[in-house]
Formats: sequence, C-alpha cells, structure tokens
Amino acid sequence: MGALEVSGWAVLIQLWTGSIGLNGPLLRSLSQSTEVVSVYRNIHASDYFVYAVDGEQVTCFDQLVPGTRWGSDPDRLIGKMHEVGLSWKGPGIDAPFPRSFALAKKIIGLSFSEDMLNTRLLGAAVRDR
Repeated sequence: MGALEVSGWAVLIQLWTGSIGLNGPLLRSLSQSTEVVSVYRNIHASDYFVYAVDGEQVTCFDQLVPGTRWGSDPDRLIGKMHEVGLSWKGPGIDAPFPRSFALAKKIIGLSFSEDMLNTRLLGAAVRDR
C-alpha cells in the first residue's frame, strides 16, 4: 500500500492484493473525526464504493449495481451519483470504475492525475488482525 497527501487528504493506494478498501474496522478507524472515500477493485474486478464519516459507513454500493446501496444514509450521494453517470436506469452502466473515481472527485474535490500517481509514495505493509 502507498500513501500520499494531496490538498489536505491522505490518498491510500493498494494495488492488486488484499481488501483494505473494504476492511470495516480499518474504515471506522480511518474515518474517526473525518471522511473516507474508498474506490475498490480487486483482481477479479469486484468493484465497491464506500463513503464513511466519523467511524460510520454512510453510503456503500457495488459499482455494477449502484441502485442497491447500504449504510447509515444510503441515499446521501444520489445526486452526485447521477451527475457522474452512476445511474441504475437502463440495461447497465458503462465504465463504472472510472465513474466511481469521478464520484470520489466530486466528494473530496481533487483529481486523480497521472502526476499525482507518479509521486513518490510512502509505502507500508498492512496485515489484517
């Protein structure tokens, strides 16, 4: 996993292995007194989006089925979801993973640019307990 700070946000990037982006206890801890947005994809292309605030998962969904949401306020992001094309009307969603990054950008206000991703990352190994 790698981490960098951009515009007051900590950006964590985990490639290919593990499921830190869906780890409930970790998300609760990271979101205490702040917000966390997790755009998750594993090697099997299972895609999830999690928005957590102050230790609570507020809005979560499978990116292929955004109409089925859960959390303490599953409808909080509906307007922003529609703006980026994460709509559940029609036969399917084109490019749900990039659209989920667009949703994250709307929430946190920063772009995931190539320059940002080419920045030196602080690395760490994280093990589940």
